[in-house]
Amino acid sequence: MLALPKHIGADVATYDSPDNRIPKRILRCIADFTEIPEEDIAIGIDGCCVPNFALPIHSMAKSFINLLNPINFPEPTQAAAKRIVTAMMNHPELIGGSNASTPK
Repeated sequence: MLALPKHIGADVATYDSPDNRIPKRILRCIADFTEIPEEDIAIGIDGCCVPNFALPIHSMAKSFINLLNPINFPEPTQAAAKRIVTAMMNHPELIGGSNASTPK
């Protein structure tokens, strides 16, 4: 969330505000990948003050399917999804949390 405002020229100081472009772009991306309209996604604030998006489990699963197989997205989004999946596969320790086991 801190790299994106620098990349797109948004205000870094207010990146955690619901009115900042960053949470709005993240919401749009989540809506696209989960195939749920933005207005149907509940938004809450976590302990570090950034917006979080509440989704049904089946919608979260749909987003992972779309991440792994982004054929219905424009080419730049497909390329980005492939880079994300490759990074996750090559470095699972970076996304597994502190209690994740390291692959052998």
